[in-house]
Amino acid sequence: MIIGLCSNVGAEEKKYEKLLDYEGVTVREVDKDSIRIMHNGGIASIPIEDLPAEIREELGMSLEGVAEHREVAAEEKAAAIHKARLIAANQKLLKASYMQIVHASVFQVVDGGILAHVSSTSDGTFREVPTYKTETNRVGTALSGYRNVKRKVFTGNKKEKNIEFHDRWLIFVSCDNNGLVDGKGFAGDVWADGTYSYATAIGGGKTIPKYTANPEDIIKR
Repeated sequence: MIIGLCSNVGAEEKKYEKLLDYEGVTVREVDKDSIRIMHNGGIASIPIEDLPAEIREELGMSLEGVAEHREVAAEEKAAAIHKARLIAANQKLLKASYMQIVHASVFQVVDGGILAHVSSTSDGTFREVPTYKTETNRVGTALSGYRNVKRKVFTGNKKEKNIEFHDRWLIFVSCDNNGLVDGKGFAGDVWADGTYSYATAIGGGKTIPKYTANPEDIIKR
């Protein structure tokens, strides 16, 4: 094992002519259990166990507590992976249950939300719609006479939201109903959350789709 000369190039950066099998080494990062270096062949990470004792001392490193550090790091990594998977799963769940109410009217304010008659909804996607303009051209000759001819000219595509129309579709929306009254307009993002049952004015029972304006209701389910 050949170790070259060391020189300070900053508070945390040292250079070596040779370190282990690496030449032209610059220490860029010093962690509890490893160092990260740049060398003539690229970038590498060296575990603390592979470093000579004098190098560890120069870099202020110690084998004490390394095992515990790695256990904590492994636990943190596992927790981060779990969190990322949970976020991805929640995003997938929310996307599958999402609906945007474009226009609705409050049918009745009830405990925990509203009964609403929905006129139009969207899934949040868009479509390309061609657009045209009308051009008028003068054609003919002095002998035959002139006339104006109109034609449609394609000018490009524009994005339009995909909208589905409904015939007073009745749903329950779990939401903050402060300030809402019967007949008032309602719009916004909601997520499917099962069904809702209520008693009608004539004493019968009815079950309708249930939505929530709070996405956390879906995640906690």
